[in-house]
Amino acid sequence: MKKIFLFVLMLFAFVACSSTQFIHDAKPITKDEKTVLIQYFPTDFEIDLEKALENNFWKVSVVSNKDTSSPSLKSNFAITCESLYPDYLGTHQGVIKFSDLRTGKRIAIYKFNMATRGAIIENIVKTLEALPGASNTIPATSTTSTQAVK
Repeated sequence: MKKIFLFVLMLFAFVACSSTQFIHDAKPITKDEKTVLIQYFPTDFEIDLEKALENNFWKVSVVSNKDTSSPSLKSNFAITCESLYPDYLGTHQGVIKFSDLRTGKRIAIYKFNMATRGAIIENIVKTLEALPGASNTIPATSTTSTQAVK
């Protein structure tokens, strides 16, 4: 019973303590424009975030905290970790900003006071997939219909 209560409490805290505010609309993108630069994330977040974005068909370039070189990929969007601090009970607090490098405008700001690593990464992916044209719709190859024989 304690675990269920704790889970409900954590779920409520996540929903109540995080928000993504969209600032400017981005113009629609094509499949070829799904390139993103992730910068200034802690290494453990960086690796998981890169995998999650690549699983959603984004081409990813990374600039870490200690990296002073230019990114290897010309990116159309940037995700910048402004702050990310561990909190208690395995949660984090911080601010992540999304920018459209094609126009130079900030698209969204994601602020959270208590969120798990998985929830943070999931929200980042959802924010990018919310851009017009970004949603990865995979066409069905075939469908099989089965009917009961009477």
